[in-house]
Amino acid sequence: MDSNHMTHQCQPLVRGSSPRLARGAAGFGVSLIRQIAPARSAAAVAVAGGATAAEGRSAADPPADASGAAREPTAQGPARVWLLDDEEPLVRVGKRLLERLGYVVTGFSRALDAVDAVRASPADVDVFITDLNMPDLSGFEVARLISAARVDLPIILLSGAAMSSADGVDVPNPVHRLSKPYTRESLGEAVARALRTG
Repeated sequence: MDSNHMTHQCQPLVRGSSPRLARGAAGFGVSLIRQIAPARSAAAVAVAGGATAAEGRSAADPPADASGAAREPTAQGPARVWLLDDEEPLVRVGKRLLERLGYVVTGFSRALDAVDAVRASPADVDVFITDLNMPDLSGFEVARLISAARVDLPIILLSGAAMSSADGVDVPNPVHRLSKPYTRESLGEAVARALRTG
């Protein structure tokens, strides 16, 4: 991490276009750091080229699944994962983690954009990951809209709150759950499970 980011890493994350507000605000914000790096792990938040990643491995690590073994590609090549979260920094984090595992990732921060993309190209995605709590549509609403376009698309629901086993039962798609904050390993395991079991 460069010295500027090291010095300012816990400053608030400033959103908006005001140059006066954004000047000198190079930090991630403590709340974002707490979401990304679980307190129990030794994960580090690193910055490379403006994107963030929460993990304990270097960028030189080869793509692999959570066990460290090479991932099985789909018939179309590397599995295509689409990730939806209304918080753009978390989309960048998830995208980077999944790309390091060898997946081809498309990120969305607006629910309707993600739903429209699935409707337009339902065969272009192998696993769809969505946050549950978003301002425009909930993850369940997104899952219902996606299921109308493709009922066999595996969906992974992300939530920082506890999910009961009954969550998502009204969606015909294969539904998997993953708690936030996630690690590279837990995210990789969830995607591999969704690909394997549908």
